Amino acid sequence: SIIEAKWASEPSPPIAATLMRDHDRLALCELQEEELGELRAAFRGDRRVEIHQRDGYEALKALLPPKERRALVLIDPPFEAQEQEFDIIRKAIEPALARMASAVVAIWYPIKLRQMINPFHRWLRQSGLPKVLACELLLRDWSAAADSLARLRELLERGAAGREPALVLVQRCW
Repeated sequence: SIIEAKWASEPSPPIAATLMRDHDRLALCELQEEELGELRAAFRGDRRVEIHQRDGYEALKALLPPKERRALVLIDPPFEAQEQEFDIIRKAIEPALARMASAVVAIWYPIKLRQMINPFHRWLRQSGLPKVLACELLLRDWSAAADSLARLRELLERGAAGREPALVLVQRCW
């Protein structure tokens, strides 16, 4: 089961959908009307996909744990205000992992200013979370994206199977 916490005109919903098997479910949360309409159009007719007009961080309380008792939570926030977003993420993932310690949480965020990312990484090191993996995906040439995304998919699949870290940080820089 994949739960997407937020989406803001980024490619994460299609990426999440490609990771899905026939029996998986995808819950997408979006507050903005325009993006919500795009999501509904993109996934029209796909019974595996639920689209919610609600705050994805708040939805974690309602959606975890899923009936399948396994989940990949993909958080893809807008990051207009990067420093504050990391604090919001931290406050959301602590209770989410308390509700479902076996969930794999992937956080997809931009590398805008490294000094904004460093405090979040320090918190992760000190958080006591049992398994954390930070990956940087730096795309300068889009032709390299397919190979990088294939490796990301493998990491997320292994994590969902319990063989890899429970928290995967995916950063993007373009």
